[in-house]
Amino acid sequence: MKHLLLTTILSLSAFFNATAQTEKGCKLLGASIATISNNSSESSTSYSNTPTIYSSKGSSFNISLNPNIGFFVMDNFAIGAGISIGMYKSTSKSSNTSSTTTTTSKYTSPSLGISPFARYYLSKSTTGKPFVEVAIMGNRYGGKSRSETSTGSWSETKTTPKFDRGAAFRLGYEHFLNNSIGLFASIGVQFTSTETDYSYTPSQGTGYTYTQTYKNFYTPINIGFQMHLVKPQKGKKK
Repeated sequence: MKHLLLTTILSLSAFFNATAQTEKGCKLLGASIATISNNSSESSTSYSNTPTIYSSKGSSFNISLNPNIGFFVMDNFAIGAGISIGMYKSTSKSSNTSSTTTTTSKYTSPSLGISPFARYYLSKSTTGKPFVEVAIMGNRYGGKSRSETSTGSWSETKTTPKFDRGAAFRLGYEHFLNNSIGLFASIGVQFTSTETDYSYTPSQGTGYTYTQTYKNFYTPINIGFQMHLVKPQKGKKK
């Protein structure tokens, strides 16, 4: 996989001719891995007012890939947009010592978002440059969770987002491997606001719907590669 990625990057950089990384007319093309994790967990809870012990085991996988494209409208200043493609999956199994019934829960949530950005590089170095970046974000995601007990009952919850938007400010540094390819890392502050509708359906009884609003402020870290590309210039006729 690593060899295939490197071959693709080198082939693309050979097709284009990059005379300077951040001059006006240059293009950006790249991707960053915002999140990738594979977690497992186990818990055991006891209370002073009951001898029952509650146990839970679970696992989750989360990945988000952010390709981006941009254009230098002036030296060191680029505008563009990124796309966020994500997938989250989790499974958990719970039980307690007062019952032989166990409950298994599964949740899946794909997501897709777009993030226009503006980036300014703060140096004239050809080996590496710090940069500042601002971005706004809009995301679309869905999801479905299902719980089943060992006795045969079940419940299902479907997720429908009403809106998911945010803004970010980032500080980063890009190291240029050559005129065409750079590796970068950034850290920043990000604010998101979401409103989501949920629809709950049980195997017995009456279902219901509810709405949740959520605001989040956090500091994401991004790493990835960036290509700086200029289309080949056609030779002028004498």
